[in-house]
Amino acid sequence: MSTELEFGSDIAMEDYTISGATAAELRASLGRVGTVLADGRRYDGHTRHRIDWESQYWLGPGGCRLSRVVVRAEIHYVLPRWTPLSWATPGLDRRWVAYLQALKTHEERHGTIVKEAAARLRDALDALPLRPTCAEVGQEAEHLGRRATEEMESRQRSYDGSTRHGQTEGVRLW
Repeated sequence: MSTELEFGSDIAMEDYTISGATAAELRASLGRVGTVLADGRRYDGHTRHRIDWESQYWLGPGGCRLSRVVVRAEIHYVLPRWTPLSWATPGLDRRWVAYLQALKTHEERHGTIVKEAAARLRDALDALPLRPTCAEVGQEAEHLGRRATEEMESRQRSYDGSTRHGQTEGVRLW
């Protein structure tokens, strides 16, 4: 019996408004209204994410296995929005576009990490063998889900650490 697999991702975008006419003013505005994370620090952008899964069981004479698996990656990007002012520092608008593109690319990489983790979880759940009871299958599936989530969070932290939260990728206004 093969497992019916379903994989999907829900992606949303949100922005918050900043203001300023110089790079220093934009940086200060980002520092005032940027996203606050669990560590209490403000960040220019953020990717909220979650992996969710549902499964159904097949119970037969030889035991129990998953018969249907649905894995979803929920990804929610939060990025700043700035409307250039006519009196802004010359060239600031071009620097902003480059900065915002670098930030968006950085956050999208976080989203890719989530999608990759969800795909690995889907594959791991699909590979679960027949077990004597459905309770054993369910426990193993929960373990795989927790492990996939922990590994994903570790990859997120490593990525931010190696890029200094995107700074090595151009996420800088000056």
